Amino acid sequence: MSNLPAIAGTYYDLRQVKSRGCWQVVIDVPAEAAEKLVETFGLPRQDEPTWLAVARLTVPPGARNGTAVRSSADAGTPTPLKPAGAPGGTNGGWYGLKPPARAALLCREPEFWVWVNGLYDLLQGLASEREADEWLKAECGTPKKAWLNPEHPDHRAGALKKFTAIERSYRISRGFETEEVGR
Repeated sequence: MSNLPAIAGTYYDLRQVKSRGCWQVVIDVPAEAAEKLVETFGLPRQDEPTWLAVARLTVPPGARNGTAVRSSADAGTPTPLKPAGAPGGTNGGWYGLKPPARAALLCREPEFWVWVNGLYDLLQGLASEREADEWLKAECGTPKKAWLNPEHPDHRAGALKKFTAIERSYRISRGFETEEVGR
């Protein structure tokens, strides 16, 4: 058995990133594995990329293709779950993450920058994670993404409401959720 770190997830999407001449692989991991993912591999950074390998896993007995699996290299027998973000899913999917984490992930997505640039009439379009971060905080009316967390002492309900509207509109535009089903 290998000691290499691994987090199991489901292959969700493949997107062409024309500006960088590459393809982006989207892998959904259960919400409860997110902390271990960040602990093991760190947060994605454009200035310091982390190289990873992708391997196909055998689907556990009883699980259907496309079913998310709760598992990491040391978690024992995988437990089938509903797809991330599915209504009634036990893993919480995207919304299992706290709002500041979701905001940080959005700001890293070049597709989010393109969406904002196309939707909002910005004098100068977003072209980096830092610019997206500054735009999102200004748009939501909060100096820190941490304040989007309802448990934070400086939480701002209006900022969270605005952020939730932006994130949901973006996720609907990308096909990650529908207008009928969502948060």
